[in-house]
Amino acid sequence: MRTCKVEGCNNKHWAKGLCAKHYQAIYIKQYYKEHKKQLTEYQKQYRQNNKEKTAKYNKQYQKDNKEHILEGHKKYRKDNPEQNKRYHQKHREHHNKQTKQWHKDNFEQEKQYRKDNKEYILKINKQWWKTPAGKASIKASFHKRRALTKDLTGKTIQQVYEANIAKYGVLTCYLCGKPIVFGNKRLKDSLDHSTPITREGSNNFSNLGIAHMSCNRKKYTMTLKEWFNNNKKEAVLCQSSWI
Repeated sequence: MRTCKVEGCNNKHWAKGLCAKHYQAIYIKQYYKEHKKQLTEYQKQYRQNNKEKTAKYNKQYQKDNKEHILEGHKKYRKDNPEQNKRYHQKHREHHNKQTKQWHKDNFEQEKQYRKDNKEYILKINKQWWKTPAGKASIKASFHKRRALTKDLTGKTIQQVYEANIAKYGVLTCYLCGKPIVFGNKRLKDSLDHSTPITREGSNNFSNLGIAHMSCNRKKYTMTLKEWFNNNKKEAVLCQSSWI
């Protein structure tokens, strides 16, 4: 029986004096290298014409070779730390843009969902805040906010309170137009940014207002204009209290 010409290999001859393994390693690899562009275009066209078949094959392959694929990914990340870092950074930026756009396009649906599932959302949030990741997120958020409000002085805050009383007669929520009742935890006062600092708002006097804590939480990261556009009743109340 004719065998492979590679020294130490006793496999059956297949083509050009080589066994199937060595032939593929040398000639087929060389062919792919020389015809890379044509083969890439052909594969792309094939995947387009056979989407369902390709998806089914890929799914089955991933299922059958899960450990091998994971090892390959792990090895690639270890051998290419810089490329991996750039890829994840680019992916995060793209994902953040998509998420922001999705929230913008589905604002009303999200609002309705939160309204219909208040108890469930609160339960999930409480569970998450107890986890190490949740605790770390709270601390990070607190420190980030402190850093963003570093230039906010007590004098500016005092001016905002005085201006509010001078305008309404009594301390009043500038978001709903109702008076702030001292001693009522739900209606207690808070300092609000008309344009949130997370959306490039400043700590200037003109960007600050006094609001109920509950109204402030509802407003969340909306601008003052967005708040009034989404809360028509509050806009009418505020306008009547300004007269």
